[in-house]
Amino acid sequence: MAGIGFVLRELDRRDTITGSISSAGHGMIVAAGPWLFTVVSLALIHRGTSTALTSDESYGFRSLVMYAFAISLLATAPFVNVAIRLASDDIYRQTFTSVRARFLAALFVGSLASAAAALAIHILIFGLKGNDLVLAVCSTAIVALIWPTLAFCGAVRDYKGITTGFSVGMLVSILGTIWIARQGFGAAAMIGMFLLGLAIVFFALASRILLAFPDQVGGLATNLLELVTGLRQHWMLAAGSLFAIAAIWADKWIMWVGPDQVVLSNGLFSAPAYDGAMFLAYLVMIPALGLFVTAIETTFFEDSRRLFDAIQGQAPLGRIERYARDLEKQTYRMVYRVLMTLAAFCAVSILLSPVLVPIVGLQYHQLGIFRLGILAVFFQFMFVAATSIVLFLDRQARFLTLQLIFFATQVGFTLMTIILGQEYFGYGHLLACAFSAFLAMAVLDRTLGNVVFLSFATAFRRPNGATIPATARKKVANNPIRLEEEVVPVLPVLQSGPLLRP
Repeated sequence: MAGIGFVLRELDRRDTITGSISSAGHGMIVAAGPWLFTVVSLALIHRGTSTALTSDESYGFRSLVMYAFAISLLATAPFVNVAIRLASDDIYRQTFTSVRARFLAALFVGSLASAAAALAIHILIFGLKGNDLVLAVCSTAIVALIWPTLAFCGAVRDYKGITTGFSVGMLVSILGTIWIARQGFGAAAMIGMFLLGLAIVFFALASRILLAFPDQVGGLATNLLELVTGLRQHWMLAAGSLFAIAAIWADKWIMWVGPDQVVLSNGLFSAPAYDGAMFLAYLVMIPALGLFVTAIETTFFEDSRRLFDAIQGQAPLGRIERYARDLEKQTYRMVYRVLMTLAAFCAVSILLSPVLVPIVGLQYHQLGIFRLGILAVFFQFMFVAATSIVLFLDRQARFLTLQLIFFATQVGFTLMTIILGQEYFGYGHLLACAFSAFLAMAVLDRTLGNVVFLSFATAFRRPNGATIPATARKKVANNPIRLEEEVVPVLPVLQSGPLLRP
């Protein structure tokens, strides 16, 4: 979101330890709130209900929650990211009357798409029926409300409110679900209590958005039509978002139908040994995500905004290129600093893994996968950081290509490890993350090195996205002083003179 980092910026600039910790903590919630909510809640619920539930009942409950998050995230990602892009444009232009409408449209479409996807998957693949089917579809639709709400909450800039909402909701889910289980009310009541905590999170966050953006333009049909138009205009962003989520889950899906497959009593597939180790390993990434979000919303945002403001203000080319070099240098410094912090976390976690395994509820035969997952965390964060910056610079085609490659390598390498045997489980995911990470960094290097050229190349496109005809480009080349008469740039370049002054 354009310009949402002011609160994090103020916290980060305080010359105190608490200021830095607060900014990173709020960044963690913004970047990985639902993920943190799910993993921590399920881990604590599992430990709190170990004497009240059988192993099959515990796995059945966790599988319903896990499927709800996976399906809803996959189904909502294209709509949410496109809606966020449209809202970002609105905020950048300081036209705030459409933000609330875009949020409601994303809520409606995302929840509907998630419910439809859950219904199709659970009937066609798993053959669920009756109460299990109703629980699965309803839980997926409710979880789907969280994704657009958290995304749009960035525009409100109320990071303390976001953190408080997640904390209260998680506390209700954990304590309430454990109490329900110990009272013997069954899986349906446990799911209901868990979803109640998520509903608290949703209402706490959604109310802040609705209060911050009270104006609404047009009816639901108009807003949905604008979202459809945005999907057509930013189809590469939508497709890239879809494959980004599919790539994250691809190795888990393959393992669910692999040799370690466990068919639960409710008909869902799982691979508990692989899933538990990988999900807990990825908790190591969350502090790095918090630092990354803080850095993106402070240093990187300021440097990139200075560059684009210079372009729009028709600054001399030498100054623009100097700002571009500063942006490249500061971006690498930011990524390097966060990567070194994450590397320290990963090294300590691997060294202490024999001690951590019983503490986090794993068994020692999961130790190898747990360590491989921690190594994969380092490379996947590198991939996430690089692709996020590429997307921030509006290179949607490159973002889509990288996500397609990540998805293909995840599928290919994970299938290869299944063929090689159980002792190789986890290596496929690690190889896919490492290969995709280095490729993404190469793309990022090329993008930052050509950021000035790419900015002007994007500007010389007509509003409908079509490139300028060759004849028009020739006229511009022959008479650069009259550039504004030949083309209509998309970037809000001032039209009172030449694009660049001497």
